Amino acid sequence: MTVGIIIRDKFGQDIFGTNSYNYNMDINFEASKTYKCNFQMAMNVGRGKYSITAAIHSEHNHLGDCSHWLDHATNFEVSAAQDKPFIGLCKLEPSISITPKS
Repeated sequence: MTVGIIIRDKFGQDIFGTNSYNYNMDINFEASKTYKCNFQMAMNVGRGKYSITAAIHSEHNHLGDCSHWLDHATNFEVSAAQDKPFIGLCKLEPSISITPKS
């Protein structure tokens, strides 16, 4: 089985999505057991409101055999950047250099 998430902005646009299939994880659930799945990552997203959708399916995406889908499983809000401010959806963390032109 595959466990996946999608993070959407306040307009419903997908800003990030991934699943266990993309990380070559082979998951076999046993009947009558409860499982907990954690996705841990740096949340380099801009100020705003977001929601997380979660799904369990048997293929590389949810379009095939989707066992469970939960839209707006949870919501969160980013109120301000912790260090260097930026605008937009994603904090790309560029390296900036300036050199004289010959």
